[in-house]
Amino acid sequence: MSEEHKNSDGLPLRIYRCAESAEYAKRVMAHRDIEYALQCLIRLRDLSNLGGNDDLVRESLWSSAIVRAFSVFDGQNALSMDILDQLPEGAKEAYKFFRNYRSKHIAHKVNPIDQIKAGIILSEPNLGKKEILGVGNLAMNDASFSDPEFVDSLGNFLDALLKQIAKEIQLWSDQVLEAAKKEDIDELYKLPPLRVVVPSSGHLH
Repeated sequence: MSEEHKNSDGLPLRIYRCAESAEYAKRVMAHRDIEYALQCLIRLRDLSNLGGNDDLVRESLWSSAIVRAFSVFDGQNALSMDILDQLPEGAKEAYKFFRNYRSKHIAHKVNPIDQIKAGIILSEPNLGKKEILGVGNLAMNDASFSDPEFVDSLGNFLDALLKQIAKEIQLWSDQVLEAAKKEDIDELYKLPPLRVVVPSSGHLH
């Protein structure tokens, strides 16, 4: 952005705070996160359709999609759960299922699937001396990212959510506009330029 703090049309852009603008901003942020999650799922599906065997990339895309998608319901900018009432039938169940999946398979390994069994490797008893040759393990972990129907189910839920968020962005945008129109125009021009403030590194701790 230029020093004059203008938008892409070259017009003055000012900070305007009200209850409506906070709701608007919250949904714009959520829209970005859901779009990102959907792009991850699309890339994952493309890799799977091409027969890609890079499980590291595929699992990373899957985990990233899950984490980013459900972040919109967490924190101070969280969307209200009421938005699920506006989605097609089954959305609430999908939300609960994948939220639980995120908690048990992605954020915390508290499921019976992800496990390592330690063991010892023994020599073949019929071929000579019986002895311990070493230590080994048998691993099992979740591979839901390789199931097209599972991936599509999350994609369908997020697609419906994205469309509803887009509707609400327009709704709150209209309400911000109405609220601003009630203000004194000269006072609006005195408002500080719209800007993003980068927090100090201490914020990250």
